[in-house]
Amino acid sequence: MRRRKNDKKSYGYRFFIFFYKIIFNNEIYFIGDIYTQSFPWKTFLQNSIQNKSIPYWSPFNFSGTPFLADIQKGAFYPPGIVFYLFDFAVAFKIFIIIHFFILGISSYFLLKSFGFRSISSVIGSFIVLFNSFSITRINFLGAIGTYALFPLILLEFRKLLFLKNYNRLIFFTILLSLSFLAGHPSVFFYNLIFLFLYFVYHLKDEKITIFKYNNIIQFIIYFLICVIAFLFLTMPQSGLFYDFIKNTGRFDMSYSEITADSASFSDLLSFILLGKIFTTKINPLFDWYGFSMGILNFFSITFIFLLILSIFYPKNNFYNFNLIVILLALFLSLGKNTPIHSWFYAFIPFFKLLRHPGFAIQLAVLPMTSIASYTIDNI
Repeated sequence: MRRRKNDKKSYGYRFFIFFYKIIFNNEIYFIGDIYTQSFPWKTFLQNSIQNKSIPYWSPFNFSGTPFLADIQKGAFYPPGIVFYLFDFAVAFKIFIIIHFFILGISSYFLLKSFGFRSISSVIGSFIVLFNSFSITRINFLGAIGTYALFPLILLEFRKLLFLKNYNRLIFFTILLSLSFLAGHPSVFFYNLIFLFLYFVYHLKDEKITIFKYNNIIQFIIYFLICVIAFLFLTMPQSGLFYDFIKNTGRFDMSYSEITADSASFSDLLSFILLGKIFTTKINPLFDWYGFSMGILNFFSITFIFLLILSIFYPKNNFYNFNLIVILLALFLSLGKNTPIHSWFYAFIPFFKLLRHPGFAIQLAVLPMTSIASYTIDNI
């Protein structure tokens, strides 16, 4: 018990140490999309509310553009209320700290629910928090909102699968709705893919046959309740957003437009080895010492070491599942740079919703963390 208590204290100390500059000083992250998108969007939204006007339309982009209908603005995301109450700098700090705290705590309890020891779960939660993908989400408020809730969503999904309780279903749907309203559809869709993959794994691991009459009926009832409740909770944003994309070029984008940000093999290597942070690039093959000594090297030296070490320990179904998802994430993130990605796009209709292939790397975060925790558990 002493170890667990110390682990939790250490967790809190290290979390606040990482964010000490924005917590205890007047400094703030202000780079890339933060000042070109988030700051003007939230300022316009706040000014509109203060002037008692509904911001349907923004006159400041081009000759005017829809504002409230664009989900990326996060106008209907409940935690975004901080941007109505405080100036942008203060609200931004509160928003980031709250979401990273939720991300870390929920990751810890999720890993514990998988059966990992406390120390492994603490280390794993820090990998989720401070890997290069998570940290660079600070640049996208919508993405960090959608991304930060996912470990909690998966944790609740696991409880729902085992307990099959309607209260759990409603709470799961509320979390899923919040994740959608946060404002990043691509991250949300990749989250749904992970939930589907985990559902298939759960059925196989628990030897559940969904094609039995009772199981099919129960699945259909739960699914319909979830969809109806989701649509109810996300209105009017989901309706406005559908109408928005239907009447813009985003609804009928070409394959080259959808896959424009596909990661190349060198970009993927650079990203996994932390060679790319915002606009700073490091050559992972020659500047290895520089990034190996960095604070965000969880997916470089640490993960590669733990992944190799995991080979020498007995495997289980959960380990194999995580490995498969990592390979799928790498394939999807490469997008058009793989020879068969366009086949998926042509023959699987749902696949057209998976835009921004580079974001697919998020599918690998929890599996990588689970393998790292698995290795630590066995050391």
